[in-house]
Amino acid sequence: MNKIEKTIEYWKVRLSAIYGEEHILNIALYGSQNYNIDTPNSDVDVKAIYVPSLSEAITSNRWLSKEYHDENGQHCEIKDIREMCKMYLKQNINFLETLFTEYRWDNPNYYFTHNILKRNKEKIARCQPYYGIKSICGQGISAIKRFEKNPKDGKTLAKIIYFFLFLKKYKENRPYQECLKVNEQETILEHYNIRNMLIDLKLNNYNLDYCPLAWAKMIENDFEKNLKNIKEDSDKETLKLLKEEIPLTAIYEYKEK
Repeated sequence: MNKIEKTIEYWKVRLSAIYGEEHILNIALYGSQNYNIDTPNSDVDVKAIYVPSLSEAITSNRWLSKEYHDENGQHCEIKDIREMCKMYLKQNINFLETLFTEYRWDNPNYYFTHNILKRNKEKIARCQPYYGIKSICGQGISAIKRFEKNPKDGKTLAKIIYFFLFLKKYKENRPYQECLKVNEQETILEHYNIRNMLIDLKLNNYNLDYCPLAWAKMIENDFEKNLKNIKEDSDKETLKLLKEEIPLTAIYEYKEK
């Protein structure tokens, strides 16, 4: 097993001990490994989905949402499937990417739920483009504010540039997986290899004496321009899928041990 597989197995065992394996729909990686810009120092963080029993879903209006950490500070966030579908609706990249990652464990007892998610993941990732653009611009602007306070923080600058590139591809309507991943051949300013540049920034191996604040400001202006020009639009069929069909299918597939 590699580091990612070991971490997913660790959380599978730990969450199963707490909630019962029959309640865990899946455990999926999120973070830089999904973007192809991970370094040897990158954490392995995951999100997990909890499926309540039918009686629990009917009698309780409290949806599970909890965070755990391992001894290395790596993070696991588990949410009730109804709560996770709400996160998908908000179009936050950190949740949507779990639909696309190859690094995962899917509970085989939820065949139909996995099939619906797999078949509709592209639609889910773009069901509300307004919120998708709003989310990525908001995260980018927040990172820029942090960078302005510490302009030697290469890791934060790498995030800013990544958000900028993601947004560009997202607006070009490229497949969501392609938006997420930094391609080995992608360049910026016509000759800088983006992937190498982002990794160097994360490792603080990049010279930040050359106008990084000007870069950040230019990107911030682009984010703000995009926020002004977006229009609200929703795919009503996919919204219904997230609000009704997916949670109900998982709850009906749940089988108590």
